[in-house]
Amino acid sequence: MNISPKEVSDRLQFLIKKSGLKQYQFADKCHITAAALSTYLNKDRIPESSILSRIADFSNTSMEWILGGKTINDQLMEKGEEFKDQVMKDMADEIEIWREKAIEAENLLRSTQEVMTVMESGGDYKNADPSKINRDEVTLLSNFRLLAAKVQEKVLQYLEDQLQLQKLTK
Repeated sequence: MNISPKEVSDRLQFLIKKSGLKQYQFADKCHITAAALSTYLNKDRIPESSILSRIADFSNTSMEWILGGKTINDQLMEKGEEFKDQVMKDMADEIEIWREKAIEAENLLRSTQEVMTVMESGGDYKNADPSKINRDEVTLLSNFRLLAAKVQEKVLQYLEDQLQLQKLTK
């Protein structure tokens, strides 16, 4: 794609006008200096990607539109069905990952609630739902609560270290 600094400048001017802000206010909202924005508006330079990203985010548009005037849909139409199918598959994969994380978080919440219920009943495990909590978890929490505060901190730090190590080895 051949990027024209003049066309980028025109689109930036359009975004500033659309925002209703003064040039220096727009620059501030995009976390860039007014001088840098002026350079882009004077067609001297095209913003680097990190700056384009901030402008696009603030303006609720895409970097692609700022650079080339094309929307995501335009690009999808140009690249064809195979590309569109791949994008849809990637999105479905991402949704599945987040769905699994939500289920994991929900299960953790249920387990935590069950542990709290058992602990509030004085550690009586008899009425606990075994699909949510097991006797070892109750024992672990009961013993943890008996530790001094400084020792609890050390145990928690050790657990965090072990979890980080486990993530690194996966």
